[in-house]
Amino acid sequence: MIIGNPPWKEYAEVKESYQLHGYATESCGNLHGMTTERAINLAGDQGRISLIVQLPLTSSSRMNTVRSMLRASSEFISVIPFDDRPGKLFDGLEHCRSVVFTCKKHENGRKSEVVSRYQRWPSEARPFLFSTISFVPNPSEESSSKHFPKTGSAEASKVIERLMASTNAALGIFLSSQPTDDFIFYQEATQYWVKATVGLPFYSKNGHVDAPAHGRYLYLRDSTNSHALSAVLNSSLFYLYFIAFGDCFHLSGSLVSNFGIPSSVLADPRLTDLSKELMADLKRNSVTKTITTRDKKTKTVKDTISYAEFDARSSKSIIDKIDSVLAEHYSFTAAELDMILNFDVKFRLGSDEEADVKEE
Repeated sequence: MIIGNPPWKEYAEVKESYQLHGYATESCGNLHGMTTERAINLAGDQGRISLIVQLPLTSSSRMNTVRSMLRASSEFISVIPFDDRPGKLFDGLEHCRSVVFTCKKHENGRKSEVVSRYQRWPSEARPFLFSTISFVPNPSEESSSKHFPKTGSAEASKVIERLMASTNAALGIFLSSQPTDDFIFYQEATQYWVKATVGLPFYSKNGHVDAPAHGRYLYLRDSTNSHALSAVLNSSLFYLYFIAFGDCFHLSGSLVSNFGIPSSVLADPRLTDLSKELMADLKRNSVTKTITTRDKKTKTVKDTISYAEFDARSSKSIIDKIDSVLAEHYSFTAAELDMILNFDVKFRLGSDEEADVKEE
């Protein structure tokens, strides 16, 4: 049996000191991926491997080679993904979201594969964490072909299956590759809530109103789609999808574009009305915060930044209405809708997110 905590370090950072040759996983760019390949090669048939690595193993495209190698050489794979808030596996470290995977080697490749939910827990629960973990099979062959979806329950897996099967378009087809006057803006940092707005939220730097820092734009082909798509992005359904297939902190453009959406969603006036209600509610419940940044060398004030900090928790009732409408379009059952409305709700409603504004 091979057990280990390989280095979580980019290969490029050590390449001048030593080089690795002949590794199919070199393209993943991180030493823990190549360590995984080495462990697979060292293990005998029916041998077991268990390593703790970084969270991108579950979903990052650059880890495709590592996931493919694990599947091609394993009879059984279990995957446990961990957050680092509020409790964490490694005290004293920041941004250490991780995965513990265990596999049983077999030359004929994958027979079964299970994944737990994305583990979030209060610090005091850490001694009992592993005894409470449960697993479910990957939702479907289609969704598991590249990722280890972090669903963690039979109900969440069913929702992902329906999400993959009930759609006839990806959200990306409604977007323009060129800037347009009609757009949705969202903060890239997405820990507990997607914060997407039609147009720009308030942000000023040194007294000049500007676009918020660290945000992304979704430019629309058709302005009539803006509120319906904004409703989708703010939904708990989309948040579940983000947790299952994302890195659980940053919302990428590719993840947004690949979200499956029935064309009937865009034509539903209820979603447009609910989005407008949500935009007004987010603005009404927002708090204007002001921060200053300092020059690293002189320590003098460099910039004064003011921004609207949203509290999506206060708008949960509106978001629930959005999810209830979406459930009709995706043909979710009452039990599946209930799971969506309450997905990770303990931490989503009880957490205090760090400010999304970060300046160098």
